[in-house]
Amino acid sequence: MMKLIFLNIKNLVRLFVMMALGLPGYSFSQEQFPSKMITLVIGFTAGSSSDVFGRFYAKKLSSLTGQAVVVENRLGAAGLVGANSVLRAPANGYTLMATTASLPITAYMQNEHKLDVARDFVGIVPLFKTSLVVIVKADSSLKTMSDLIDVTKKSPRGLSYATFGVGSFSHLQMEMLSSRSGGAKIIHIPYKGGPEVTSAVLSGEVDVGLSIALTVASQVKSGQLRALVTFDNDRTPVLPNVPSIKEVGYPDVTVRSYVGIVASAKTPPVLVSRLQELSQQVVADPEYIEAIAKYGADPLILSSAEWNMLLLQESEKVFGLTKSMGLIKSDALR
Repeated sequence: MMKLIFLNIKNLVRLFVMMALGLPGYSFSQEQFPSKMITLVIGFTAGSSSDVFGRFYAKKLSSLTGQAVVVENRLGAAGLVGANSVLRAPANGYTLMATTASLPITAYMQNEHKLDVARDFVGIVPLFKTSLVVIVKADSSLKTMSDLIDVTKKSPRGLSYATFGVGSFSHLQMEMLSSRSGGAKIIHIPYKGGPEVTSAVLSGEVDVGLSIALTVASQVKSGQLRALVTFDNDRTPVLPNVPSIKEVGYPDVTVRSYVGIVASAKTPPVLVSRLQELSQQVVADPEYIEAIAKYGADPLILSSAEWNMLLLQESEKVFGLTKSMGLIKSDALR
């Protein structure tokens, strides 16, 4: 009898441990989740678009769940430092990440990190879609994209350009433009995020910068910066007077830009479903929608299944692009 009681107690302890860890098959865990603080990792600097909208998301998720949602900016390697910190954390639903279109590109171009977005992460909810814009100082001699292309071909030194980092989608966009335009001479200068790119352009450290249209719209409108083109097939609502890359003759030089929330792919499905359910409520909240609209962002309205499909499709697309352009290290070919 004593042995039977001991075994029952041991099994009961095991049950409670599994419930606390959020392992699949326990509806109690799903109903009670989250029961403690959630960490949202952002791999870019404070003030970047992923940081701004990630904090909107964190605030609304906290209000909805009654649990604190703490934002941690973990910088480095164009988002890879933050991504790897998420994968090292327990896969229990309490560590999330705001990801961007840069991550699969960076993962392929800096393969020493051995990270595969489609394999290692599961999509929770998309937040918004974005457009990249090419910016120069307001007094720059570069007035149009034609001017920029001409200078890169004629100048012995070419032009320097700033991006969010090696392997970021801003890096890939300019390399694609260089390839499609017949070998423009461009010198890549990587920075940690959008605010640093803007500062580098304004200070004259670089000739050209690539940034998110949302984050530089006010400086373009105030006359501090000039926007030459948006890397999209359509004009962006926040800068409607700036031509799209399609308009200036390069319709195939685009990569879809987005920001959304993901978790480790090892997170138990029952908790992934709960996070997806809560997050869909967040992005449907009128206050969240108003905050997004205030900054001129375009909501990315997708179901969780569609969000995961987008992550997979974009990951495969950028792999093909980076491979065809010779930007992937030889040992990254899969």
